[in-house]
Amino acid sequence: MKNKTICALTLTVMLFTSAAFAQNTFYHTNIRDWIVYGISNNEPLNPTCYGEKKFQDGSFFTLIKDLADGELYILFHNVSWNISDSPGNYQMRINFYRGGSVSSLTAIYELLNKNTLRIRSIDHSRFLPLFMEYQKMALIMPGSISNAEVLLKGSTNVVAAISDCISRYKPGRPGINL
Repeated sequence: MKNKTICALTLTVMLFTSAAFAQNTFYHTNIRDWIVYGISNNEPLNPTCYGEKKFQDGSFFTLIKDLADGELYILFHNVSWNISDSPGNYQMRINFYRGGSVSSLTAIYELLNKNTLRIRSIDHSRFLPLFMEYQKMALIMPGSISNAEVLLKGSTNVVAAISDCISRYKPGRPGINL
């Protein structure tokens, strides 16, 4: 009985959330295990295009393009983390793997809560080629925090879809992309 109640409650929340989501969504497509969508009026945030990959345990990785200020950033939520550091900014490394090849970027992340971080100020020219050309990305966390991995199968198409999302929101500006 308890499971049925939880399922019913979850479906109700999804129904109402989906209706609100659909009202503001101007773009939506599925690419493998990714969802790319655009939301035009998501107060208090700016219009935004998202490339999101959800994991079976409830974790998710989201590549976000803010259409008002042009910023590209990452939001990562990992349900297995229980980070006890104070909210703030910390340094990490992002590794990209392809066969025996590894490329790395240094990033600053903002700890939002014990399970969620945001990586801002991403250099498009360095991040996107690695994101599209490599097979796996790993967030190499400091100290005893477990690393997180994201398989990048379909990521080239995700970036193309985010670019399409951007062009659909700003239809008078051909050639705009990430």
